[in-house]
Amino acid sequence: MKPNRRDAVKGGSTQRQNIKLTGETLHGPAEEAPPGREAYKGGTRKRGTDAGQGVGGGHSTVEARDNRAEGRAATFIKRTKQGKAAGLPPQGKAQPRRKPAERKAPERFSPARKLQRTLYRVAKQQPRRRFTLLYDKVCRQDILREAWQRVKSNKGAAGVDQVDIDTIREYGEERFLQEVEQELRSRHYRSSLVRRVHIPKPGQPGKTRPLGIPTVKDRVVQMAVKIVIEPLFEADFIPCSFGFRPKRTARMALGAIVSSVNEGFFRWWTWI
Repeated sequence: MKPNRRDAVKGGSTQRQNIKLTGETLHGPAEEAPPGREAYKGGTRKRGTDAGQGVGGGHSTVEARDNRAEGRAATFIKRTKQGKAAGLPPQGKAQPRRKPAERKAPERFSPARKLQRTLYRVAKQQPRRRFTLLYDKVCRQDILREAWQRVKSNKGAAGVDQVDIDTIREYGEERFLQEVEQELRSRHYRSSLVRRVHIPKPGQPGKTRPLGIPTVKDRVVQMAVKIVIEPLFEADFIPCSFGFRPKRTARMALGAIVSSVNEGFFRWWTWI
């Protein structure tokens, strides 16, 4: 007759039976449980050279990669020679942190530039609006100063009065601009005659073309008027207009025409 086994225990289940704790396991006397966190891991942690070779086992750094047991492979990162072209820092050199003094401050618009942006936005939002009070903007000292900087950077010749850029520098730039402002505000300003000269035509030897050279004072006033009224006209131009516009050149117009032709749109009469 086979013994009665239930729940893998000889003699039936252990329900409602008094079990005496002897401290023994199935394979023999129980070992002393390790203290701390290692008691929940089923065995003591092997450290140092006591760890065996295998999954998670210790190994030497000089050990051949092919002779390692199963486990995670070593990570190896190789920097290519194109790292410098890709914008990566050189190997073995840390990028120095930029000092606060070397950081560029955000560029702020000048008063003249702020006026241009304001006029452009208003003209763009209100196409039918007419600007009738702009003369006082031309007389502003910041507008005249910006106009003088542009005229001075062009390094033009003297007009009929034989006054050039160097002469005004010796005379005093601030003094010159104050006198121009007073003439404009008092409505006593009158433009001078234009000096006519003939300059040679490029690529055509022996031929010349006439050129008019205004005085420096007239060029400053003309530039001040251009600074004020230019954003009003810019708001009315269409995107395909390139003639005599700021930051647009004839080469840019040719590039736009080539792009339109390649896309199948060829209406050259709409380009200005």
